[in-house]
Amino acid sequence: MAEMDLVAEFPQPAGAARWAEVMARFAARLGAQGRRVVLVTSGGTKVPLEARPVRFLDNFSSGRRGATSAEAFLAAGYAVLFLYRARSAFPFAHRFPPQTWLSALRPTSPANSGLLSLEVEEKTLPGFAAALRSYQQAAAAGTFLAVEFTTLADYLHLLQAAAQALNPLGSSAMFYLAAAVSDFYVPVSEMPEHKIQSSGGPLQCSEDMLRTASRNLEELSVKDMEKMKEVGNDTNRVCNLPEEREAFSHGYEKENKHLTHEFKELQLKQEAQIKEVKEMWYQEGSELALSSPSEQIAYLLVDRSKLLSKLELGDSKPESQRCMSGNLQKKCAQSHNEDIEKDKTSQNGTERDVEQIAKRLRMVHEEIQRFTDELQGNEKEQSKLDFALENAQLEIEKLKKNLTKLRENDSIDLKKAKEHNQRLNEEILALRTRVRSLDSERKVLGEVVERLKGEIRESQENKQLGNHSPGKTVGAEQKEQNASCREKLKYQQQEEVQQLRQNLHRLQVLCNSAEKELRYERGKNLDLKQQNSLLQEESVKIKIELKQAQQKLLDSVKLYSSPPAEWKQCQQKIKELELEVLTQAQIIKSQNSLQEKLAQEKSKVADAEEKILDLQQKLEHAHKVCLTDACILGKKQLEERIKEATENEAKIKQQYQEEQQKRKLLDQNINELQKEVKILQDKENVLERTNFQQQYRIQQQEAQLKQLENNKRKSDAYLKSNQELLKKVSGLQQEKKALHKECRRFVKQIDVHMRNYNKKCYDHKTKLHRVKNRFIHEVEQRDDRIKLLENENGILRQKLEKEKAFQDQILAQNNNLLLENRKLLEQLTEQEKLIEDNRCTISSVQHRVFFLDKENKQLQENRLQLTEQVGLLKRVIRSIQIFRGQETIFSSTSKYEVLNKILPLSNSS
Repeated sequence: MAEMDLVAEFPQPAGAARWAEVMARFAARLGAQGRRVVLVTSGGTKVPLEARPVRFLDNFSSGRRGATSAEAFLAAGYAVLFLYRARSAFPFAHRFPPQTWLSALRPTSPANSGLLSLEVEEKTLPGFAAALRSYQQAAAAGTFLAVEFTTLADYLHLLQAAAQALNPLGSSAMFYLAAAVSDFYVPVSEMPEHKIQSSGGPLQCSEDMLRTASRNLEELSVKDMEKMKEVGNDTNRVCNLPEEREAFSHGYEKENKHLTHEFKELQLKQEAQIKEVKEMWYQEGSELALSSPSEQIAYLLVDRSKLLSKLELGDSKPESQRCMSGNLQKKCAQSHNEDIEKDKTSQNGTERDVEQIAKRLRMVHEEIQRFTDELQGNEKEQSKLDFALENAQLEIEKLKKNLTKLRENDSIDLKKAKEHNQRLNEEILALRTRVRSLDSERKVLGEVVERLKGEIRESQENKQLGNHSPGKTVGAEQKEQNASCREKLKYQQQEEVQQLRQNLHRLQVLCNSAEKELRYERGKNLDLKQQNSLLQEESVKIKIELKQAQQKLLDSVKLYSSPPAEWKQCQQKIKELELEVLTQAQIIKSQNSLQEKLAQEKSKVADAEEKILDLQQKLEHAHKVCLTDACILGKKQLEERIKEATENEAKIKQQYQEEQQKRKLLDQNINELQKEVKILQDKENVLERTNFQQQYRIQQQEAQLKQLENNKRKSDAYLKSNQELLKKVSGLQQEKKALHKECRRFVKQIDVHMRNYNKKCYDHKTKLHRVKNRFIHEVEQRDDRIKLLENENGILRQKLEKEKAFQDQILAQNNNLLLENRKLLEQLTEQEKLIEDNRCTISSVQHRVFFLDKENKQLQENRLQLTEQVGLLKRVIRSIQIFRGQETIFSSTSKYEVLNKILPLSNSS
């Protein structure tokens, strides 16, 4: 399924199948040899924007880290599968750019075979010979394979093929991914075939998140995790971390879960509030849907105030007309009755309007109460969040105190360990001196044994001569002398053998005890150093997180407080950047002119060099022709000229190099300024959009004002017809005045409530922003911890290899000791053949052999203990990897859930 998804999203490039076969053969051959293989990725990826690509999204990476890592792995004995970007840094060659090659290599006369021979000075290319030898050794041994990619599709297909090739190797394969891979890509279905034209407007393309590679890697990591779980069922997750670190990590996990739960609840509440507000404004009508709640309330109150003012104007007019209407009422009773009926109808219309306004006011009161309830609920939630933040700060302070205490304890332990190490070193030196003295004594004893053997041989020869002699008295005397000599020799040999046994026993006991103590103390020192480094890194991370949170708070306050000021500042920055771009363009022009001048000066230098050669030839000719004083003076003058010419040439080269460096710096500044200009242009576009929206709202408000003016004209017409009913309306006016006062009071209260609500909403948003930033920082912190655990795994592997080498050394020493024992046994057997009566020596030698057998058994038991400790360390490493995998799965799932709910997807990689 993963292969089908990858082929659907990225078409398979040409040559991918061939490289897959090559990588499979490479992995199979090295797996049969039992060698470990590392996949190293290096360089950046390219994402094409068209089907026939002209433009690309490029992730910049020089590839130096991958190249140096590949060299280190090859030096450590690994086989390397190097997946790199075209024209990025290559192992053994990234230290020597082509410019230095061109100036350092010198061709010599070609041979008859047609091969070109080159000469190189060691000063110009230091370390070139060693790099060339190491590369040729790796190529000859077949432990290095380089595979090239350019686009994101090439990288993903080749990475998948490499993972499938290394899968059969199991634990002897390792992935070291150092490539800068793009997070975004353009799908094939949305990709235009030809070049995107500028006439179609600005370049706008939507990139999708890259998920295929992460899916494949996740599947591989899940398989590895399953294998590690099967192997690590016996260990039951053994951890080397202390109890305090475990408590610290558990507390952080609980805090993260609690904060994420609260954050989700707040989001749900905010969404429910937004839905309620939208439904309320949809019910009241489409005219006021675009305005805010405070604007709508003000709009209703303005309508009511206008009606009241119109009615008050109507009260002033009838006082002058009452005297005139008395006579008219008597004459036109019928017309008056008709007017009364009309006035009643108009009065009923005004009463309906008043009732509608009252209903609207009731709705406004209900909305105000609802807003107050929501504000109270938000205040409670904010108080809870404040309490949780205070608890978190207290816990952070406690952790800081614990860290300081642990640092002090660790420093004391380190001092004690250093003192103990010094003592052990002194004891080891004393033991070495003892061993040397014993070796010298052993040599002396060997000389004594040889001397005794010679004396025994002489005595035997004398015996034979005595047997042939005729005198009996001489034979008896010689027998007595020989017996006394034999007894003395036996006694001396017994004493020497006993002394040798005692010395060897003491040496072996001292060496074993010293080795055990050294191993124990080294293990303690390593554990203490690791704990100190981890605690220091955690304290630094906590401090950095606190500083970043404070800075983000300040930035958010500034952003919310003064957006128009930032807009003006952005415009000013754009103008300043444009001026800087112009100045830099002028600088580039001046640099071009300087380069032309340098080219002219180079030509002059070449001419001067030709002249120098001519002068040198003339000097040689002058040396051959005559050796007069005049020739010597001319030679000196020519040498001075040559020196001046060489000095001028060196100065010109230095100036040219300095100008090239300046030009590179200016190019970098121009690129940075162009990026800043793009950012500021984007901000301008956003501000223009906001201005356009505000203008659109202003136009809508003007249309509403026009409608109000039309309503005003209609109301004037109604007032003319309602002049006679003003007496009845006067009582209603007083009630309206009272209502008007109440409305003003309510408006003021509403404004106060709305201001408080806006402030609380702002505070709520800032707190949510803090929580979000903190969550992101904690996720980053977990990623850093995962990296630390990976580094620790590498260190433990190196330690295991060192221990294996140490075991091999011990075995070699044991073999040497066994050979020495065999030699001594042979010497003893020879002495037994020569001296039949020396049974005591034979028994002592047998005891010694038995003692050496015991020592060999003890050494074998020590070896078994060391192998068991190595197995325990491997299980610990596997349990740490299991724990790391669980943390990565948990952090990745929580991170993507929060990002999918909160953050909008970014449009740039």
